[in-house]
Amino acid sequence: MTVIHLLHTTGYTARTGEELVRDELTGRALDLARMLRRLLPAEREAAGLLALLLIHEARRMTRTDSTYLPSTKADLLHRLGRDAEAAAAYQAALALTDNATERAFLEQRLGAEEP
Repeated sequence: MTVIHLLHTTGYTARTGEELVRDELTGRALDLARMLRRLLPAEREAAGLLALLLIHEARRMTRTDSTYLPSTKADLLHRLGRDAEAAAAYQAALALTDNATERAFLEQRLGAEEP
C-alpha cells in the first residue's frame, strides 16, 4: 500500500518535466488501489487508500487549472466564517470565467456571502 501511495504522490506532485501532474503515474496508482481493494475487501487500509487517492484525483483540477483556485479558496473561507474574504474570492473567480453555468453558480454563492 505504501508503494501505491508513493506512486500516486510521485505523479501528483511531479518535480520534473513540463506537466504539474503525471497522469500515467496517478492513473496506474488508482488502478492498483482499485485492484487491491477488490483482492482484499475486508482490509480497511485498502479501502482508505483508495478513498484517499480518489479524493486527491477529484480535487486535481483545483491545483492545475487557475480558474478553479479562487472558487475553491472562497468555499474554504466561507466554511471558516470569513465571509468578506470569501466574497472577494468569488469576485475573483467570476472575473476568470466566461462559462455561463459557472458564472451563475458563482453569482449564487456570492449572493449568499453579501448581506
